[in-house]
Amino acid sequence: MGFKKQKNVIQDQTAEEDHKREQRDNVFRQKVALQQFMNHNVPLFRAFANKGVRTKDILKGEVLAQLVTNAIKLATLTAAHIHGCDPSEIDAAQARPFRYPAAEWVAAHWTTGKLLDIPDAARQIAGVAVLADRKWDHDPFNDGNKVSSNTWIVITAANVAAALFDCVSNYDFRQGTEKVFEIMIETVISEAERNAPAMLPAGATQDDVQNLTQTLANNMSSLMQACYDQKAREVLKAIRGKPETYRLDYLAKTKPLEAICNNFREWAACVAGMSILSAKRLNDVKPDHQAVARNYAPAE
Repeated sequence: MGFKKQKNVIQDQTAEEDHKREQRDNVFRQKVALQQFMNHNVPLFRAFANKGVRTKDILKGEVLAQLVTNAIKLATLTAAHIHGCDPSEIDAAQARPFRYPAAEWVAAHWTTGKLLDIPDAARQIAGVAVLADRKWDHDPFNDGNKVSSNTWIVITAANVAAALFDCVSNYDFRQGTEKVFEIMIETVISEAERNAPAMLPAGATQDDVQNLTQTLANNMSSLMQACYDQKAREVLKAIRGKPETYRLDYLAKTKPLEAICNNFREWAACVAGMSILSAKRLNDVKPDHQAVARNYAPAE
């Protein structure tokens, strides 16, 4: 092989390696951005679902934006207490570990209508956090924490089952606990598996898809729980004190389990779609837009 030809081959190989490296970097940044959005904000969406708010209504006004803003402020102030500095000195990485508990705190106060005192909440969260054993610290977005492809689906199913067990055990709409449990787990996991590939850009590996599927399933299980609890309250209120024949007829006509699954799918699509938009703003990484359009077209 001539020197010029050999040089061209080396250049082509280098360009291909650079392309693959850039592609892997895009996939990683997209995956982390998606996971962070869900892990940081799903408690807020769960609160909406639990109160019976429709997905199409959450962007009306500025309720969601205000809740997100409050959660960010609370996480930042908590981090400032932990690090012993002014909140203006806290960056996103330092506030990140407190985004989930902050969102939970904000969601709980919004759901109950209690006044949110952010400075007081920050002091309480920080007071608990400093008691934690540092050996449990870990990065949930680190690929080093992944499990083998043979066990990931088992772990995911177990996490989903644990999240849904209590609500199904309390009331099963006369369908049988085992049947309801199976339908709910299957619905959550199938939605996670359907959405994950379309949310990642070109070059995503099976491990990437599985890792994101786990995040989706874990977060979606809390959405399913909220949808289930909301419908259970609605049904029990409607049939309480009614004759048995009325109760059976009501359950047969309203098909509450089917309604729960349909409502859940709307919320799952909403969260997945907003996760993509958030990640795109952060990274300008483009997933498969045709698949996204199919999966996240707004419901009529």
